[in-house]
Amino acid sequence: MACSQAQELLSETVLPVVADGGPLTPMQLSSDPSGPDRFVVLDDASGRISLWSYGDGFNRLADIDANAISVAVSPRGDLLASGGDDGVVRLWRRDGTAEAALRGHVGPIRGVAFGPGGDVLASAGWDKTVRLWNPDGSPRGEPLRGHEGWVRTVAFSPDGGLLASGSVDGTVRLWEVAAPGPARAVLEHGAWVEHVAFSADGRLLASGGDDGAVRLWRRDGRPQGRPMPGNGAWIWAVVFAPADDLIAVAGDDGAVRLWNLDGSLRGEPVQAHTGSASGLALSGDGTWLTGGYYDGTVRRWTAAGRPIAAPLRAHAPWIRVLAISPAKQRLVTAADDGSLRIWTTSGSAATPPLYGHDGWVETAAFSPAGDLLASASFDGTVRVWSLEGQRHGVPLRGHTGRVHAVALSPSAELLASGGADGTVRLWQRDGSLRSPPLVAHEGAVHAVAFSPDGALLASAGADGAVRLWPTDGRTAGDPFGGHGGPVAALSFSPDGELLASAGHDGSVRLWRLDGTLVAELWHGQGARVRTLLFDGAGEWLAAAGDDGNVRFWTRGGEAGAVLPAHEASVAALAFLPGGELISGGYYDGRIRVWSVAD
Repeated sequence: MACSQAQELLSETVLPVVADGGPLTPMQLSSDPSGPDRFVVLDDASGRISLWSYGDGFNRLADIDANAISVAVSPRGDLLASGGDDGVVRLWRRDGTAEAALRGHVGPIRGVAFGPGGDVLASAGWDKTVRLWNPDGSPRGEPLRGHEGWVRTVAFSPDGGLLASGSVDGTVRLWEVAAPGPARAVLEHGAWVEHVAFSADGRLLASGGDDGAVRLWRRDGRPQGRPMPGNGAWIWAVVFAPADDLIAVAGDDGAVRLWNLDGSLRGEPVQAHTGSASGLALSGDGTWLTGGYYDGTVRRWTAAGRPIAAPLRAHAPWIRVLAISPAKQRLVTAADDGSLRIWTTSGSAATPPLYGHDGWVETAAFSPAGDLLASASFDGTVRVWSLEGQRHGVPLRGHTGRVHAVALSPSAELLASGGADGTVRLWQRDGSLRSPPLVAHEGAVHAVAFSPDGALLASAGADGAVRLWPTDGRTAGDPFGGHGGPVAALSFSPDGELLASAGHDGSVRLWRLDGTLVAELWHGQGARVRTLLFDGAGEWLAAAGDDGNVRFWTRGGEAGAVLPAHEASVAALAFLPGGELISGGYYDGRIRVWSVAD
């Protein structure tokens, strides 16, 4: 096998996707100030921006192929700003005409916002900077620096005097717009900040993020009251009601919660979507709109939380979870109703749908021999299935919160799971714990992997650390560090001498088991790496993620070919016994087999 040159596509299968599927990147919503019945939808997977109105139903007004991951509408509604994966901010007319391209950032731009007068635009990016732009596209002063991680969100105060920014570094920073310079205040949210918003009177600022909490701040940076705890689900959007008497919050559990400013809930949560609710906008007519992270719908609600009319399906459904068994040439996908489906590599259903989880499936993994399948869910349980679809043993319970990661040992005698509670659990075949839960990481555990001999377990998490644990339950050694964000994937070399790790920051690292860094193989400027693995001989490492490419390196760290495998994110990779590579796409539903031989 050789991966030093371009590869050949041997076959392609398109998996049918159940209707409850949806994208694995958030749908964003923005109100359109040009009319109370208008709004803008950004579909992160395709990068398209669509403009809509509603009355008796939803009506599409325009569609822009923007290649965007963030969007904002100007106060007059005549311009849209988009931020792209390529580090460019683009301005668009409502009819889709490109107006300007603003260059300066390096890497993806997740946050854009217009000032209240429309005379200034702010952008925030993976390069840890916030930038201000004049209406003609020229920079307004120097980049605003101070954040120590990707800046995800920006918002102007209603008077235009302050700009707030939130980052994966766990802080919110306040900047003077008239005199750009060092941050006026640094607010410690304490976790990844995904969204910030000012109240209509400008007295309060709200921040929300991956800790599930909403924090209120006064304009001078002092905290206002206690954090609103939510339920631990990642918060995607925070919006003040026009009267400033409550805050609407949308998050990973699909619910919208209305909070009074004293921290008490106003009524029961509204279960807006199957899966995450990632978009939230309050309209001028008192209604509100929500966008589904996974179910692909936009829904309209009364102020009291009652649905209005039928939902808008804003995009086609996509695969949520994908895992591949090279030994048995089977694949598994998952849906938000908690079901799993096992397929042949030719796209035929191998079993009826598998039901058992009470929440959507977060991840799934086959045993190395391919005869067992483990699944982990938002419901906090892990389940094991035979390849024929029969339940194997009892549900494994113990995690407090969703389970993000699961792996079966080479002998399938042990199962490891990692959860949002920061623990790793080692389960035996009878469902009992091999040892007390391992307090593994500060924050969620995103990946677990067994060494080829089953003697070690690797774990990685939101804290950016990688740890090695003896599977007899003894304490792990010092963590491996260096990633600039959560670590999402792990793979041991077949001889057990090397461990590869990959993260949300786009970096791929190769380690010896004593923690020595062999090489930083790649840094993809914020394009998340979702999957990586060694080939059967241990000569090559393959990694893929949100840019749709598969990259190869030798075990010594030398770069090989770059394979443009999918038009969007790659969900899973596997090497077949004959050396061919299988790749599976999250969004296109395509399973592709590639030749990787000279």
